[in-house]
Amino acid sequence: MLANLESGRVRQICPQAPKVVIFQVIPDQLRRVKGWVSYNRHGPRFMLDDGTVRRGGNLDDRWWTPQAWPFLRNSRIFRRLLTPRFVGQADLDLAVALIRQSADEVAQQFPGCEFHVLFWNHPDQHLAVPLRRQLNTLGIRLHDVETIIPDLEKSPRKYRIDHDGQPNSETHRLLAESVCREILGELQIPPSDP
Repeated sequence: MLANLESGRVRQICPQAPKVVIFQVIPDQLRRVKGWVSYNRHGPRFMLDDGTVRRGGNLDDRWWTPQAWPFLRNSRIFRRLLTPRFVGQADLDLAVALIRQSADEVAQQFPGCEFHVLFWNHPDQHLAVPLRRQLNTLGIRLHDVETIIPDLEKSPRKYRIDHDGQPNSETHRLLAESVCREILGELQIPPSDP
């Protein structure tokens, strides 16, 4: 998100300034920002320097990444036992700073635009608590997905794609309805010209 905002891609995609930006956050964001996922090896690498986030190249720029990832991502021990333990306070601070800086960038590029976060507790509830606490402290507008869909974790087959785990169309429909009702419904959007 931040890389797309800073590069100007969002401005190219949105020739008219948006009224709202909605970002979805899952606790796994803490692993993703450090590159501990196999599917985003060339993603942007950000670093926290005296409270400021700055771009430091790409995740696979480090000397060991191209050699190590093919072996690590195929290791069940690595994926199940070690990867969850690679998240610490520095990763939490970086993830929160990325979201804060993204909200600031949205405000700078699109004055008056609201920044909201759809917050997923699952699958790492133990990471969700400190992440939520820090985002709340910053005043980020959070909307709990589990509040929007109360039986989300009790009925996973109803809301997830089989053999994939990603949210299905029913989940997206319920989230879209909530966004329209709770976020967009509060906006004073002038009618468009006929």
